[in-house]
Amino acid sequence: AYLLLRQLDEFGPARVKELAEAFKLDISTLSRQASALENKKFISRSSDPSDGRVSLFDITPRGKEMLQTDKQMRLERYHSMLKEWSNEEKELFGKLLMRMNDAFID
Repeated sequence: AYLLLRQLDEFGPARVKELAEAFKLDISTLSRQASALENKKFISRSSDPSDGRVSLFDITPRGKEMLQTDKQMRLERYHSMLKEWSNEEKELFGKLLMRMNDAFID
């Protein structure tokens, strides 16, 4: 849910197919996840102006609020987990995470 909300928050409204491709998921899987978020009022569905047969999903104000709350909780947890680490250890960890993320993209 967090990743889907973040995607919509960062890039704006999107079609199910676009979201499925972005997350490398089957359309039916993404559609189920989107429906669950829609039921919770975290995202909304509207018709695509360029093709009324296609739906666009967008994050709602409630979804933005939940995303911000979750983001803050994550940051606090990471800060707590890393508070005993030296600056050098944190820097190395950051570099290794970036390298791992790059490997996922490739």
